[in-house]
Amino acid sequence: MGAALVSAAERAAAERGIHLLHAGVFAPDEEAVRFHSSAGFGPRGILLSKDSGAHRSIDPAEAGGGPAPA
Repeated sequence: MGAALVSAAERAAAERGIHLLHAGVFAPDEEAVRFHSSAGFGPRGILLSKDSGAHRSIDPAEAGGGPAPA
């Protein structure tokens, strides 16, 4: 199923003129790294992050993503 989803995403991207796809994989998840590698994804840099400890939910409407759920 995962390979079919990646293929569908690649086709949809190509239809829209998008030629670079990114896949976020957490470093300890070696199975996900192997899967994405087998689909042609490879390392292209390093993503650094910092957890501030301040977590909150964001309403989609607040983020400009459409109406809030009813």
